Amino acid sequence: MSEQADITKVIERYVEAGVKGDAKLMAQSFHDDATIYAVTPDGATEGGPIQILFDAVDGQPAPNLTGEIGPIDVNETTATAKIVLTDWAGADYTDQFTLLKAGDEWQILSKVYHDRTKA
Repeated sequence: MSEQADITKVIERYVEAGVKGDAKLMAQSFHDDATIYAVTPDGATEGGPIQILFDAVDGQPAPNLTGEIGPIDVNETTATAKIVLTDWAGADYTDQFTLLKAGDEWQILSKVYHDRTKA
């Protein structure tokens, strides 16, 4: 399987976890030290450890969530990827990820996102 296909599977698992509201499944896509950040409508930066996302997702399924995976750029042990998410419990986001390949496994190290519903 190609590196891009492996990364696509990581991102698809992330979306599946969002649909199910399953933080444990979502955590499988992320590195233990992963972070999440965004800019609020008033221009402030918010975020921190990825646990913020897991806490928000856990037990909150988004059954209509869909995602369109955009470009994936791979550099042997690092990568970047983009996904456009629609209807995550009524919100639309654009996520950009940095990923690391530890051993044979790709994991998301950072997530930055833009909330398109607040634009």
